[in-house]
Amino acid sequence: MVTDDYFAYFRHLISNLEEDAHLLRLLEERDSDDVIGRLSIFTRLGEIMALSGVSNRLIIKEDADKGAYLRGLLLCGVAAKKEILGILSADISENLPIYHLLALQSGSTMRDFVEEQLINETRNTTPILQLASLLKWEIFSQQEIQNIIGNNRENTSLIRAAFDYAGEIGFAELLRKNKELVREADCSVAYSYLDALCSCGEIDFVASLSFGRELPPALNSFKRAIPNLSSKDRITLLHDFAGKTLVAQTVFQGDPLQAGRGSAGGVGTLLATLGEELASSHSISGVCTITAVPTRYWNKRMDIVQRLSSAHTVLRIPVCETLRRDDSSRTLYTEMVLRLRHSMRLFGIQPGVFHLRYADFATLAAFTVAREQAGKVVYTVTPDPHRKLSSGRDAHAVLSVEKASEELSKVFISDWLVRLSDGLIGIGGEKTRAELESFFPELRNSGSSASRRLSMLAEGVIPGDFCPLASSSRAGEELLFDHAWQYKLSREREGKPIILTVGRLNRLKGQHRLVKAWANSGLSELFNLVLIGGDLDSPSSEELDVLNEIDRAISRRRELEGAFCHLGALDNRTVRCLQNVLARSLPNPLVHVYVAPSLKEEFGLAILEAMSAGFLAIAPEAGGASTYIQNGTNGFLINTVSSESIQEGLEKALISRNNRPREDLKQIAARGMETVLNEYNLKKIAGAYAQYYSEVAAT
Repeated sequence: MVTDDYFAYFRHLISNLEEDAHLLRLLEERDSDDVIGRLSIFTRLGEIMALSGVSNRLIIKEDADKGAYLRGLLLCGVAAKKEILGILSADISENLPIYHLLALQSGSTMRDFVEEQLINETRNTTPILQLASLLKWEIFSQQEIQNIIGNNRENTSLIRAAFDYAGEIGFAELLRKNKELVREADCSVAYSYLDALCSCGEIDFVASLSFGRELPPALNSFKRAIPNLSSKDRITLLHDFAGKTLVAQTVFQGDPLQAGRGSAGGVGTLLATLGEELASSHSISGVCTITAVPTRYWNKRMDIVQRLSSAHTVLRIPVCETLRRDDSSRTLYTEMVLRLRHSMRLFGIQPGVFHLRYADFATLAAFTVAREQAGKVVYTVTPDPHRKLSSGRDAHAVLSVEKASEELSKVFISDWLVRLSDGLIGIGGEKTRAELESFFPELRNSGSSASRRLSMLAEGVIPGDFCPLASSSRAGEELLFDHAWQYKLSREREGKPIILTVGRLNRLKGQHRLVKAWANSGLSELFNLVLIGGDLDSPSSEELDVLNEIDRAISRRRELEGAFCHLGALDNRTVRCLQNVLARSLPNPLVHVYVAPSLKEEFGLAILEAMSAGFLAIAPEAGGASTYIQNGTNGFLINTVSSESIQEGLEKALISRNNRPREDLKQIAARGMETVLNEYNLKKIAGAYAQYYSEVAAT
């Protein structure tokens, strides 16, 4: 295999080693700082030893190595033997999702192992309650659960786990007796309690509960939905019928209707739009877009179930853990399985096909629930985080043990979903397929099951003139000069072309690098800079980090304050309107520019939206934008690893030798617009997705 990526090469190498002796020798040869290599070898050892038995030469001491080995046991696909489970850590909390999946494969073997070796250790009480809830194991009596609740009232995690267990096993009487406990409890305990009651069928009891205080918004939304779901008149909300397919699509990286705030990004916008288009297909009965919103970010306007149209519904799952885009959400797994399981049953949502995206434990939880419902699963495969795990052609990236374990857990989830999903989608064309094949050994063999299940489909945008702001196009442009946030354009800069970027505030997205590149170059004389995105009124710690970097860059060039505008997150239609307004406002040959300063874009929907409005697109050379941008023909691809590389790339693309904007930029932007209209029109693409879902549902 020919590849410039060392992680891809190493995965190919060890996937072809079938004997433990070869792998153990390779393990001994690893440098001490090659954590990725070491953990990858332990995963491969788990795969082959699950079949052949544990080698006498294998000694696993470190927790991270044990976790990697566990992942290999799962990937092998056979029931784990007791002697193999016995060499692993007795602390199951760090690997709870893996233990759950192993139990599904191993049946009574895992239950015997837990009851014989783990259950009596106090540190395991919470994770064993969680595991028993996931598997509906009745290993604690009602009295034992009451004792746990009574003796641990200050232990929020344990109380939540006890309530979840009571709900799964059906201890309704116990739950009713403990209603006074939750009157003053925090949101997470109260929500677990209400959800457990509903799981027991106690809907009327929940509807009658009075907390004697104002409930947090998430709990209030949950309580508000309950009166319509009494056991007497509850009806199925969505289902397959008349040969049509109900599609569930998941997005756990922020609310799809809150793009640009917190962790919500372009994929949410895609799914909101794609859902509307799919819902009009003759082969689709409806679409349910499923998202998870941490209770701390829930606002009063959010509903658990929100109808966007007659055939497109958003289901919001309140979760008490915080979702972060930069981790794999391991601690979220149990909560996501239980809440999603209960919500879909409670609201009667029964999809025929689940389309999952991202490699994290929230997505793995959705896969588990899909299989419980006997639904077919489609997974969008991407080489993320695979691309980040190499340092060039000759070495793995140097990561801490914790970070390497986190990233390789995502790799495992991708491998798991690639092997077990009913359909696989790669974003883009044959170039993307070749990259996927380099990272996923299962896809490399053209005759393999996984390779036959892979279809390459584009993503896209709806072209058009979006203007909900006002009938006057001037209203959109005024946003840049008159708004409530800190940075706005001055009238003296009116008429200059704009460099625009849109998206959530995040270091990977690179807005701070773009601001530095613009402020430290001649670009600031020729172009205004406009950023859209982030919760500027109540920023998260992640957003605040980027905002501080931006403030420092602007503070060094105070004269540029009137040339720089930062708008908080706007809804997608408003952003599209603004782009259309701006694109019409410049005389030839000037053109507005859209820059994506991300370290990489998996596909770059915001780039396509800007191109469809007539902006000149400049995107990272790493990632999926190279699928549709031909450098110098219909846009530009640049190195975005630093502010210096962004500055160099922008100056080369935009500025002529006489320090003026290049005169051919308008023509390049026009070719970019044509590319989107002809090849990435979501109205056309949605038909291909609908057909694919129908084919998967029929297999």
